[in-house]
Amino acid sequence: MAQRLPIGQPEAAQTRLVIQEELLALWERRRPLVLYVTHDIEEALLLADRLGGPRRRYA
Repeated sequence: MAQRLPIGQPEAAQTRLVIQEELLALWERRRPLVLYVTHDIEEALLLADRLGGPRRRYA
């Protein structure tokens, strides 16, 4: 499921909440493996049981 949300529109926040609620409900019912990519740290903390991110490499 790939969803691209409009940025800067008032209904975008409501749309994001609906998608989050639907994703959580699906996960609770079936427990599938879900890879959800977001730039929003709060959203990641809400939806995840594990988080991943880039590692800084030192030369």
